[in-house]
Amino acid sequence: MDRYQILKKMHQTITECNMIHKGDAVLVGVSGGPDSIALLHLLYIVSGDIPFTLGVAHLNHSLRPAVSDEDAEFVKSMAESLNLPYFIKKIDPNYWKTREAGSLEEKARECRYAFFKEIAVRHQFSRVALAHHAGDNAELVLMRLIRGSGLLGISGIPPVREDVGGGYRIIRPLIRCTRDEIMDFLDRERLKCTNDASNNDLRFLRNRIRHRLIPFIEASFNKNVEQALNRFADIARSEEEWIHSVMESIFQSTMVKQEGALLTLKMDELKSAHPAVLRRILRMGIESVKGNLRRIGFTHIERTVGLIKGIHSPKEIHLPDHIRIIMDQSLLTIQKRTLEINVARQKPTCRHAKGESVLFQYLLKGPGVLIIEEIGKILRVRRLTSKRSVDYRNGDGNIAFFDAKKIHFPLTIRNVNPGDRFHPLGLQGAQKVKKFFIDHKVSRADRVLSPILLSQNRIIWLAGHRIDDSVKVDGSTRSVMRAELSLDFPYKNG
Repeated sequence: MDRYQILKKMHQTITECNMIHKGDAVLVGVSGGPDSIALLHLLYIVSGDIPFTLGVAHLNHSLRPAVSDEDAEFVKSMAESLNLPYFIKKIDPNYWKTREAGSLEEKARECRYAFFKEIAVRHQFSRVALAHHAGDNAELVLMRLIRGSGLLGISGIPPVREDVGGGYRIIRPLIRCTRDEIMDFLDRERLKCTNDASNNDLRFLRNRIRHRLIPFIEASFNKNVEQALNRFADIARSEEEWIHSVMESIFQSTMVKQEGALLTLKMDELKSAHPAVLRRILRMGIESVKGNLRRIGFTHIERTVGLIKGIHSPKEIHLPDHIRIIMDQSLLTIQKRTLEINVARQKPTCRHAKGESVLFQYLLKGPGVLIIEEIGKILRVRRLTSKRSVDYRNGDGNIAFFDAKKIHFPLTIRNVNPGDRFHPLGLQGAQKVKKFFIDHKVSRADRVLSPILLSQNRIIWLAGHRIDDSVKVDGSTRSVMRAELSLDFPYKNG
């Protein structure tokens, strides 16, 4: 086989999967191993025909002392030899000592993808190219079959994946090429690469599948098992895409509303749904809140089904990555408590009803998300990267903008107390919050749902209504803080 055969196969994949267009900027993830080195050089050759620009990204995981640094240096030299821009980042070795429990492989993968996203967004790459090939896909399909995955899991590695959050595509131009074809290309082109000894470590399931299971199946059952598994994955992916398109309208009809990391679904629709449809609605709901389905398995979905069907007595369950599912008579709520939450409850709390007062007080130690359970509201505070093209007029009382230099963390969020005073934006002088409510005909029930935000014991926002004049954005403002009070959610039962 000559270089043109693998080039032809890769070029065909790029064209059929609509991977790269003229003028695209493609960031190539390069570990230094055979697959990524082959991908880099093949794309370098193809870029003369389409054309598009290339960049190289390498994350030094610091998992192999000395060797990891040598790999990074090798990738740097390779990029320089091709006159390509390169981006190399090294993880502090101490990070792995303090990381949360879980698969080291999975955590390393998360770090890589976060790094690729950071570089792609910052340097405006429209594509991130990764070196997964047909062998990788076959191994993943077998691994997921062994673990009992559903149709989505056994559909394997997608050739293209949109990353909505970053505005770029992840592409895998070698997904139809075999490992033998890649190694043959490297030999013929006399290209050097690094060797990661962990790829032979049989403690990892993927390596046992690669070095033991697949060779056994090839020798005893089907010598073309890799090709068969890839065909199987293509069929599964195609059918999964069709089912998902059908499920979209069903999911929308079941949804009450969604705002950020909180989703509510109709209980009556969930209870009457076919088991297969119910599982898919729940997976779609969790994914829409969580952003992905990593660490969410069949047992988690079945626990939620049991909650809906009344098999389990609790009205609330917790899933991995801070996902919380709450049920009441008419609604099922899926929400995510983010790690950004900085909460310190300082006063006794009680539930409100028909305008009855409710006491609460929290501290927000920095920009982040705060769930105010007593009134069923979420407060989000974040710093804006730019003050351009944003209307800072207080047109929506649920959204407020502050001059960041005029407020100081920690911020206090609490209920309104008798005698509270502030200087409403646009009015002359200070007045009592109670008078503001009366003048603006705010009902007693709505007053309970209107917390106040304070900085250094000074009210800066009557949330849902008006900011204080002292923290407004003006011509001298250089940095802006945005706060939003949003979405009621059902109370926890029991």
